[in-house]
Amino acid sequence: SESQVTRRPVASEETSSPVTLSEAKGLGMDPHNHRDASLTLSVTCAMFLRSEAKNLDQIFASLRVIALLMLYCDFRSRQSTICNLQFQAKGPHTMHHTTVATSPIERILDRLSAAPRLWNRLRWIAEAGFNGERLAIARELRPWAGDRRRFLDFGCGTGEFAGDFPGTQYVGLDPTTGYLRFAVAHRPGSYLASTGEALALATATFDAALVCGVLHHLPDTVARMAMAELARVLRPEATVLVLEDTPPPAGQNPAGHLMHAVDRGGYIRSEAAYRAIFGPSFSVERAYHLRSGICDYAVYVLTRLP
Repeated sequence: SESQVTRRPVASEETSSPVTLSEAKGLGMDPHNHRDASLTLSVTCAMFLRSEAKNLDQIFASLRVIALLMLYCDFRSRQSTICNLQFQAKGPHTMHHTTVATSPIERILDRLSAAPRLWNRLRWIAEAGFNGERLAIARELRPWAGDRRRFLDFGCGTGEFAGDFPGTQYVGLDPTTGYLRFAVAHRPGSYLASTGEALALATATFDAALVCGVLHHLPDTVARMAMAELARVLRPEATVLVLEDTPPPAGQNPAGHLMHAVDRGGYIRSEAAYRAIFGPSFSVERAYHLRSGICDYAVYVLTRLP
C-alpha cells in the first residue's frame, strides 16, 4: 500500500510566476531539508572545501572513488533483486533473492547495501550533490510548488529526488523495500513497492515521469514491458525524463570508467538500442549527454503519444 508523508509547501499556489523547486533553493527556500544535522554538516563542509581551494578538488575526486564501493553495492543489490523477481499478473511483485554473495568483499557490500543513510551520503559525494540530475529535472519536467500535475518516479530508490517535486503530487516506485522504508520515513510523497512490468496503478493517471538509472539493469524483454506499462499509466502527451548510465568518452573521467568496470547493470545500451526499448508509445523529443560528478548519463526527453 502507499504511504503518505506530509510536507510544508515551498511556495503558495498563487505565485504569479511558476518557480521550480530547484530555483527555490536559490531564493533561500530549502526544499531539501535533510532532517539530519550530521548530513547537513557533511554537505556544508564538502561545498566549502570545493569552493575554497582548487587543489582540494583532488581530495573531493578521491572521495568519489571511495564512494564507488557503495555504488557497486547498490548496483549489485538491484541487479540481484530485479532479475530474480517472479512475474505476477496483478499487484506488486513478490521478490525472491536467489543470488548468494561468494566472496568476503561481496558479503561486506551486501551488508552496506542495507544502510540507505550511508549509501545516500556516499552517492552524494560521487555525484557532486546530484546537481546534474536536479538541473535536468528542473529544465525538462519543470515541477513547481503549486503544480497540480502528478509525477511518477519510476525506480525511485531511496527517494533522493522526491524533494524536487510537490510532495502531494509525487509517487515513487521501486522493488527494493528497504529503500522504500527509508523514503517513507525521510522523504515527501507516496511510495509503492513493485517492479515495472505490472503496476498496481490506474490507467492514464500521471502527467510526467522520471526514469533515472533503471533501464540499464533490465534485459530487453523486461525493459520493453516496463516502458509499455509506464505508457499505460501516463496521460497522452505526458513528458518522461530518462537518464541512463553511459560510458564516459575515451580518455576522460577515469573515475567514471572505474564505475562502469564495477557496475552490475549489464544492459548499458547504444542510443539506437534505447530508442527501440522506448517502443511505439513514445516519441523522443531530444537526447543529450550529461555528467553529474563522476557519473555520465545519456538523457532522453520523451512524449507519450496519444
